[in-house]
Amino acid sequence: MKKLIILLTILILPSALFAASLEYPSIVRSTKALGMGDAYYAMGEDQYTMFYNPAGLARIDKSRWSILNLQIGANENIQDNKNAYSDTDWDDEAEVADFLRDIIGDYQNFNGTFFPAYYRKNFSLGVFASAQVTGIARNKVFPELDTDAVIDYGVIGGISRSFMNDRLDVGASVILMNRQSLSETYSVADIASDDFDEIIEDDLEEGTGILANVGVIYNITPKDTANLRVGAAVNNIGTTGMGDAKDLETTLNLSVAYSPKFGPISTDFAADFRDVFQANEQDSDIAKRVNLGAQAKWKALALRTGLHQGYFTAGFGVDLRYVTLDYAYYQEELGAYAGQLEDERHVITLSLGF
Repeated sequence: MKKLIILLTILILPSALFAASLEYPSIVRSTKALGMGDAYYAMGEDQYTMFYNPAGLARIDKSRWSILNLQIGANENIQDNKNAYSDTDWDDEAEVADFLRDIIGDYQNFNGTFFPAYYRKNFSLGVFASAQVTGIARNKVFPELDTDAVIDYGVIGGISRSFMNDRLDVGASVILMNRQSLSETYSVADIASDDFDEIIEDDLEEGTGILANVGVIYNITPKDTANLRVGAAVNNIGTTGMGDAKDLETTLNLSVAYSPKFGPISTDFAADFRDVFQANEQDSDIAKRVNLGAQAKWKALALRTGLHQGYFTAGFGVDLRYVTLDYAYYQEELGAYAGQLEDERHVITLSLGF
């Protein structure tokens, strides 16, 4: 059982640029955002705003202590192989080899985030721990597992202020974080070894950094009307070199959003252009950097949809007094351009608080 947990953690453990894929890096992502195409740089609803555009903190209209905030996500391949994971004897090299042969060419991805926080208008403070692993098996004759993993944990705080008669929102967030990462290839003998957990510990690289996100949102029309606005944020300013662990890049991100109301239903329509100057140099594709999203809210219910890197997304949320639940289905581009290699994923967030 211990070895199964370790392998699942490796195959599947937010926050990385994967050597095995060309997925864009992140630290923490919002399930609400992913449901609406991850177009979130002119939005502001909760503590996740600090990781996108902290100017959005000025848009928060309530206060909340989110005591337990847990996000779990996995791709379709993980779910398709869940029985095989539990049925395999991970101490038996023959069974491990057979399992890897069965999943050759199929990316395995799992991610999890714990993010308790307090937020209110113009302010948020939280602690986070996030982990993501992507693995892919190769070589039918002598199976091996290429693994990329990133584990982040730290503290984040953000503030915002409004100027020009509430037309201009300005915000900043600061992140103090520790990062562990690995990018390794493991043989069948490694995985079946009694010392596999020690091998993993030895392979993990570590670093610490202080980063900042700064952003603005300009409200072209007043917030209490069908609000049209544009936003911009610079993310990951500071010690992007994370010691021996994987580095982060400083990026400029642009957004536009429109929020009309239709009777009791409030809506949001948003579009983001990520990484304008292509700091993430693994590709130069424009379509891969464009996200579109929409959201409709009525009382405690929210429905979301969008296009993330050209792929359809959908989600919903239920916001009760002490419990909130959000779900998103989305597809992540693992190739060099939009439409090359999609990876279907599901993510759910449960938050308990008051």
